[in-house]
Amino acid sequence: MLGPTWPSWVACTVLVLANGGAVLVADWFVAALEPAIGVLRLSTTFTSVVVVPIVSNAAPNFVGIALAYKNEPDYAMKVILNSAVQVVLTV
Repeated sequence: MLGPTWPSWVACTVLVLANGGAVLVADWFVAALEPAIGVLRLSTTFTSVVVVPIVSNAAPNFVGIALAYKNEPDYAMKVILNSAVQVVLTV
């Protein structure tokens, strides 16, 4: 049995606010990378399409490694594969 659920308007509001926060953090992250982009001569497009998704999925990959270390290979594979799918869908 599921616990109490949010009304649709609350869920949509939280989703919109979370997406807005993600946009702000991604913008801040790319702005923080600008010195490295200049030194390494990377394009902004490459940074946005390749570097940002890889770095943003570091946490799920770490969780997958921790699960594998705890001898939970099924969960580890699910977490890591879903992380890769998320990167592909984002790009």
